[in-house]
This record gives sequence, structure tokens and C-alpha cells, in this order.
Amino acid sequence: MEEEFYKIARKIFFWFFLVAFVVLLPLIIFYSLGYQFNSNLKRFQKTGVITIKSLPAGAQVYLENKKINQPTPCDIKEVLPGTYKVKLEKEGFYPYEVKVEVKSFMVSPLDAVLIPKIKDIEKIKADLDIYKFFIIEHLFGKKIIAFARDGIYVFNEDLDEIAKASPINLTEETLASIKDIKEGRNNFVFYNQKDIWLIDYGSWSIKKELTLEHIYKAAEPIRGVFFGFKDRYLIIQEGTKIIALDINIRDNSVIFEIYRLNNKDSEVYYDNSSDTLFIKDKLEPSRTFSLFKINVMKKIYEKGQD
Repeated sequence: MEEEFYKIARKIFFWFFLVAFVVLLPLIIFYSLGYQFNSNLKRFQKTGVITIKSLPAGAQVYLENKKINQPTPCDIKEVLPGTYKVKLEKEGFYPYEVKVEVKSFMVSPLDAVLIPKIKDIEKIKADLDIYKFFIIEHLFGKKIIAFARDGIYVFNEDLDEIAKASPINLTEETLASIKDIKEGRNNFVFYNQKDIWLIDYGSWSIKKELTLEHIYKAAEPIRGVFFGFKDRYLIIQEGTKIIALDINIRDNSVIFEIYRLNNKDSEVYYDNSSDTLFIKDKLEPSRTFSLFKINVMKKIYEKGQD
């Protein structure tokens, strides 16, 4: 009787382990190959990987609001295909949240730059009443040009005062109307729709106090100003006129109209490196704008050989 019981028990255990082996072996193989069962699709799918880096490193990672134990940089492996919400958090920085698409057999990279929460700002001067400022890119670093009530200040990137132009005798309305600023050789000009001013900074190494000069009064609205001809001239788009002004002659006696535009909405750009004028304009009878160019320096040489 006891021997019969053992025979039955052995058969039960044999078939149990055989069935378990047959059932579990494919599962083990699937999981070892990176497959997971997708309960929504009712089938196995090959998984993907989300690799996450952040600047700065050490951010806490959340995948679908579930905390990942490893901070950045990290890899989240065996992720089923789909779109997931990934959130990065670090003290002193704004939370970074993005959707990441995961595909089978693929690595989905996430390279995040975290933005710090700004609490403190550095003031240049507490008593300056600034109306406008511009940044000028320079070979030796940026210059910050600030238009204030009592003068025009020039700062370096460390916010140290380099130079100042004063008095400027410009009204608050005029200062607020400044459209742009351009830098040439040893000087820069700034302008609004009616006027152009120049500051020569060639004497910065000698003195910090600079002089502001008014160099042009326009009859029509000024739409653009460019340096040209080795920074000897200003190329000015005034209404539909394009004029060249010799800034070395301060009484405006040397001025030329070099082109007349056909439409008030035309636009120009002057490339100082090649002395080429690019124009968006209409030519009759066309009703559409076209793009043209004039190599001004080439025209000078051609005319000089005639």
C-alpha cells in the first residue's frame, strides 16, 4: 500500500515538474532575451531602454510618477514599447518633464539641461536709470551698452564700467526710441527712425569719458543702418532710399544715394565683409517680392576702369 502511494506521488511530482518546466522554460528564455508580457496586448514584446543624462547630474528620476532608485545618469531597462512620462527633479532647479517614446530593440536617449531657480541678481549700479541696453559681440568679449538718464555707459561682461559718454542731451523719449546699435572700427552708432548718433571709442585707452556726436538727420523713417567700405561709410535705408554716408566727414557733406527701392515694404541687408547689398524688392510689372544683390565694391572697380 505504501509502495503504491510512493509510485503515485512520484508520478505526480514528475508530471508537475515536467509541466512546470514546459511552462516556465519559455518564460525564462523570453525574459532572458529581454521580452516581457504585455497585459494590454496579451502577448510578449521585446522591450527597450531609456538612457537618461542631465546637466547637472544627480537628478532624481520618475517614470510615470514612480521613483527610480538611481539618479542621473542612469538607464531604465526592460521597458515595454509605448510613450512614458519621465520627470527629473533636483533641488534648486525647475522640474524637467517630458514624454519619451520607447520602441522594441531600441535605446531612447534623454539628455536634459536643468534650469536653475534664479533667486539673486547682480545689479550693475543701484543709481542708474536705464532706458535701453544692447549687447555687442566683440573679438575680446561682449560689450554692454546701456542708455541711462545721465549718460551712455559701456560695461564689460563682468559688469565693470569701461567708459561713459555724457552729457548726452537726449530726452527720455529719444532714449526709449533707440532701435539698434552697430559697431564699426573704433566706433559704434545707434539710431532711431529720425536720427543717427556716433561714439568714437578709439580713445578708450586714453580716457574713459567719451563724446556723443549727432551725425545724421533723416527726412524719411530710417529702417536699417550698416557699416560699409571698411567701416568708412554708413549704408542707410531711409524710406525707399539707400544712401551712403561718409562718417569721417562730420558735416554730412559727403553723402550719396546708391539705390532707390520700388516699394516701401522692401528690405535690405548690407554685408560689410564683401560690400554686397542684398535687396528684397519688387520690379514692375511683378506684384511679388524678389531677392537681388549688388556687389558695390565690384561696381566701384568696374567704373574705375571705364
